[in-house]
Amino acid sequence: MITKYIQSAIVRFDPLTKAKPARIFLSLIPPYARTAIKLDTIFLDKASTGKPLISVTFKDGNIIEADPTKTSIDAFVSQIDRYSEGLLLQEQLKN
Repeated sequence: MITKYIQSAIVRFDPLTKAKPARIFLSLIPPYARTAIKLDTIFLDKASTGKPLISVTFKDGNIIEADPTKTSIDAFVSQIDRYSEGLLLQEQLKN
């Protein structure tokens, strides 16, 4: 996963239910990028009314969101990579 252009990420999930995609997403962020990316991890309990969410904000302000219980983690990561590659191409064209 290309993390160079990610500014922040919000991961909200219930660890006792379908939490595997959210945990996989968090594990895909390399250790060196965890200091540069503002990560907010919110654990939901059974009494909470919040819905599971993975939200990624890029440095240009674009936000990509997904429900980790309904979206494949592979599809979400490929969507992030596609957008990051577009930002990389824009950066290369400017230089």
